[in-house]
Amino acid sequence: MYLDALKQIQSLEQSLSEEKAAARVKAQAAEEDARNRGLALLEETRRAVRAADGEAAKTQEERAEALRQEVLDQAQGECEALRRKASERMEQAAALIVGKVVER
Repeated sequence: MYLDALKQIQSLEQSLSEEKAAARVKAQAAEEDARNRGLALLEETRRAVRAADGEAAKTQEERAEALRQEVLDQAQGECEALRRKASERMEQAAALIVGKVVER
């Protein structure tokens, strides 16, 4: 009777030990799987951030180019106005000089 009880206890201990080992292996596998999924999600997020940064940079470049063109157009307009004004003054100066030469 004691021998049967002892064998039964040993059998249960062996079963529990095997179950613990199986549970440990299963937990390690679950941990590894979670780590891999976490790393994959992290990498996916990093790619998304890089893509978003790229789009933001492209948008900023487009805005900068539009602003550059606007400033360039404005500067060209101002230069043209100065050229016209200078041309008018040149004509006035030439007329004044011709007038003074003719008077003499």
